[in-house]
Amino acid sequence: MQLKQALIAVGLQSLAFSAQAKDISEIDKSLLELYADDRPGASIIIKQGDQVLLEKGYGLANMEWGIANNKDTVFRIGSISKQFTAVAILMLMEQEKLKLDDRIDLYVSDLAEDTAAVTIEQLLNHTSGIPSYTGMPNWLTQMKQDKSPTEMLAYFKDAPLEFTPGSQFKYNNSGYFLLGMIIEKVSGQSYEAFIEENIFTPLGMNESYYGHPKEVVANRATGYEFHGKWQNSDYISMTQPYAAGSLLSSVGDLALWVEAVNSYKFISKQTTQKAHTKTVLSNGEEVDYGYGWSLSSVRGSESIAHGGGINGFITYSQYIPSQDLYVAVLSNHMHTPNPTMVAKVIAADMLGKSYPKFSDKNVDFDKKALTPFVGQYRIDDNNTRKLFLQGDGVFTQRTGGSVMQVRQVDQATFVYPDSLSYFTIEQNEQGDVTGMLMRQGGDDEQFASYLGSELPEPKKAVEIDTAVYDSLVGRYKLADNFILEISRDGDKLFAQATGQQKLQIHPLSPTSYFYKEVDAQIEFVEQDGKQSLILTQGGRDMKADKLD
Repeated sequence: MQLKQALIAVGLQSLAFSAQAKDISEIDKSLLELYADDRPGASIIIKQGDQVLLEKGYGLANMEWGIANNKDTVFRIGSISKQFTAVAILMLMEQEKLKLDDRIDLYVSDLAEDTAAVTIEQLLNHTSGIPSYTGMPNWLTQMKQDKSPTEMLAYFKDAPLEFTPGSQFKYNNSGYFLLGMIIEKVSGQSYEAFIEENIFTPLGMNESYYGHPKEVVANRATGYEFHGKWQNSDYISMTQPYAAGSLLSSVGDLALWVEAVNSYKFISKQTTQKAHTKTVLSNGEEVDYGYGWSLSSVRGSESIAHGGGINGFITYSQYIPSQDLYVAVLSNHMHTPNPTMVAKVIAADMLGKSYPKFSDKNVDFDKKALTPFVGQYRIDDNNTRKLFLQGDGVFTQRTGGSVMQVRQVDQATFVYPDSLSYFTIEQNEQGDVTGMLMRQGGDDEQFASYLGSELPEPKKAVEIDTAVYDSLVGRYKLADNFILEISRDGDKLFAQATGQQKLQIHPLSPTSYFYKEVDAQIEFVEQDGKQSLILTQGGRDMKADKLD
């Protein structure tokens, strides 16, 4: 499902990291400018081989007491926890206590028939088809409740699979929750005890814990969110992320962990290589994920990494094997800058292949010079990207996507906010526009050919009798774990998809509505006394029946 609205925020292209690899003082200087000392920040480590080049905190660990982050600050690491869960499973496999092709109902009882046949490996690589409980209806309303693993399992165990296991990749937390239950069943220990006794203690990871909120943890950071002003993050019971994201750690401890994994301390070289190998789907397609690790590249160099996000914290841990280079960024806020981007910028600098450093200054808006770039660009058979001017700004929108404002940094180059992505308008010798060369994440190139200057007419809201809204209000089922809720606030109508932002929808007629932020439209229909809606987005029509 789509309906995601991108956030426009401060761009990472303003980072002025060193253009010279290994100039740590320049990187440190840029980080000090990036993380203000009066707001939440991050702890960061750069380690190459046996040498720790930088291990330092930036910004505040606690705003109320003015306590700064330091190298020993302890953060919630969110889904980086999945690496520990994956290795625990692989340890038990090598001890011949389980097999990766085992059905999960050998270890977890009372599952729906299709779910029971899912294998342990399909949980590890997110190809199970089991819906993620964190994306299911009403999960946000129950995340503060303490629950046992069995009670949590009851929340999602009967949900139908979203696809045939092994046929698709869809990142989800339910799979790793189940892996935690399997670890407990096979080992006879709690998940917490197994990780503590078999990983944390042997490695001397003295700043790593299961994230119980009531326990006193030295140097624990407070998590924050920004909604016009800084606020403490919403509470979440750490019984709920469990084996999918419950752990706490520091950058130094994570460096110990990565070194241990890469020296095969817990699992063999052969098993480690399998965990760091891309998944192959049943149709032969490769997916950039192994067992608990994402597999991609930074400026052409292989990257083994994982990020995490949990109330008040965003994190990223990245290893570049060719350079024996490790970079981790653990932040105690859910705002810019994004730790993934910061870590990638640092890694690229250390590789001597820095991302382009665009000036903070925008090019003066020149409508006449920009007008030739306006129009539609063909990405593939089903998708286009339009570029248009509005006010004194330049905007783009991909088919089915959000409207994004971009920043012009030279005559034909535009960058996306809070991202390394940018594009350049290509022109021939006569100056005619031929296309748009997009660099996703600063690396992957994608060319979109220019179709012409004609743009679809923007949709305009019409005046209707808003009394009709009352008959439209309700919950509509797009999928088993994806609900679109229609609500009314005065003379405005809103739609909110599961786990996503509430957005206003605007009337084209009493039954037809559109979003301004997202390229999508909703048509309400009634047949045989039953009400439903059709969501049109990205060239797809998705029907959703109204729930009683």
